[in-house]
Amino acid sequence: ENINCIAVDWEDGAKGTYISAVNNIRVIGAEIAYFIKTLQSIFKYSPIKIHLIGHSLGAHTAGEAGRRIQGIRRITGLDPAGPCFEGTPALVRLDPSDANFVDIIHTNAAHFPALGKCSCASKYLQGWECHQDTDIIPCISGLGMYNTTGHLDFYPNGGSVMPGCTNLMRE
Repeated sequence: ENINCIAVDWEDGAKGTYISAVNNIRVIGAEIAYFIKTLQSIFKYSPIKIHLIGHSLGAHTAGEAGRRIQGIRRITGLDPAGPCFEGTPALVRLDPSDANFVDIIHTNAAHFPALGKCSCASKYLQGWECHQDTDIIPCISGLGMYNTTGHLDFYPNGGSVMPGCTNLMRE
């Protein structure tokens, strides 16, 4: 099969605070959509052949690109980010209208505002610095969306804590 795989490096857009990265996904999604439209006009590339895959904020970025281009065949969201997206309107997050088929794999899901129990984690996500001796990892495990957001949502092992992952985060 003759395919193209294009990776998006948005390191500069993801720098800074989590909130600034969230605000940049619409711009990055628009740039991806522009690139796909360029492929369409130059190479007659059909959107029905396109499969976008994104992890965390990248899942919502893929959704933004799909929202701007009608007929994208498939978007796969790998643990779409929960903070700033859980419970928001479909227009600002990945949802089934962004492609002909949207499938989601939830592996780090949690209901929000689950961070209310940990003021340091809440401040961290808002761009505040926490004390260096504070371990926020136990507070922020579960940063993926919990609610269904695709045509098909898959929750391996219940979708929240994967066996063995807790120890990996501390190493």
